[in-house]
Amino acid sequence: MLLLYHILDKLDDDYCYNNEIDVYERGYELDYEGAPFLDSYPPMNEKRCQEVLDILSMMERLQSDWKKLSDEEKAEIEEKTRRIAEYTIMNVGFSDYEESKECGYLRFLRRRGEFPNLILILNEYGPLHEGGGTYPKLPQYRGMLDMYNYRPDDYDNLGFRRILTPHEFISIINAGLPPE
Repeated sequence: MLLLYHILDKLDDDYCYNNEIDVYERGYELDYEGAPFLDSYPPMNEKRCQEVLDILSMMERLQSDWKKLSDEEKAEIEEKTRRIAEYTIMNVGFSDYEESKECGYLRFLRRRGEFPNLILILNEYGPLHEGGGTYPKLPQYRGMLDMYNYRPDDYDNLGFRRILTPHEFISIINAGLPPE
């Protein structure tokens, strides 16, 4: 950390890093948070990473199957899910604030080329910030994921992945909704 401050001090004439250098050289731990943007992020454990992967896989499947439904099926699903099904399915992301690690991991996965067809929450700050919203989504996604994983076999007799039924869409979406 200290070496970074010395390098930045040489590179950036507009900002003086002497205070941060003193804090780290002298070990003033109370003031370590003076430059949190340089501190490494605490690790995101495998379980949390896998949860994000599972959620994104589920949402990618929901988006894909949603496009294959008829207008009548979509209307039925909307009616039985407080009219939020399409919005929930077609606006994937995490809160930039409360779920910043998950949001960051989502963006990392996209930069790496994973989930290229997944439609994300649009963000006014541009494509690098897509997938970042204001409201926490993890509780909703966790409920949906529990129901999604509870379903019976996804494959038909010929080994092809079947399209989710309207009833399954309704169950999955409603499992993520708070009680009325």
